[in-house]
Amino acid sequence: MKPKIKKRKIIYKNKRLKIFSQNLIYKQKIEKKYFTISTYDYVWIIAKINEKFILVEQYRNGPKKLTLEFPSGIVDKKLNLRKLAIEEINEETGYNVSKLTFVDEVSIDVGRLENKAYIFFAECNKEKLFKKDDNMKVKFFTENGLIDLIKKNKLINNHIGAYYLAKLKKIF
Repeated sequence: MKPKIKKRKIIYKNKRLKIFSQNLIYKQKIEKKYFTISTYDYVWIIAKINEKFILVEQYRNGPKKLTLEFPSGIVDKKLNLRKLAIEEINEETGYNVSKLTFVDEVSIDVGRLENKAYIFFAECNKEKLFKKDDNMKVKFFTENGLIDLIKKNKLINNHIGAYYLAKLKKIF
C-alpha cells in the first residue's frame, strides 16, 4: 500500500540539485522520515558503428576513477530528448547518428533519487563529422567484447541494464 506524504520540504538546493526531507505515514500509522535527491534526468545512448559498440572512457567524480560507459549526458537544456541524445553522441564520440531509436525510460535509484534516464539506441555513420570532447577516449567493442566487460564489472552498472533492456526488446 502506498504511504501518505505528511510533510515534504526542501532542505537544500542549488542550480544542479535539490534535497528533500519527507515524512511518510504508513498503513499502521507509523511515521518515517526519508530523504530524496532531485537532479537532472539523463540520456544514455547505446551506440553502434560497423557492428561495434561505441563506449567512452572518462574520469568520473563519484567513483574517482576512469569509467567505461555508453555515451550519455544530463538533460539540462531545452532540447527535446532525441536532439539531446544526438548532440551527446556528436560531442562525446565525434560520430554522426544515422538512426536513433527510443528504448525506454527508467528510474535510476528508486530509494534515493527522483531523476530518470531516457535510453536510446543509435546507429552511427562511419564518417567522423564532429570534434569530440578531448577528455574522453572513444573505444569500440564487439558484442562478445562488451559481454566480457560486463562479466569483469568494467562497464558502469546502470548501462548494463540499459544494454540488456534494449537487447530484450530486440532493438539491435
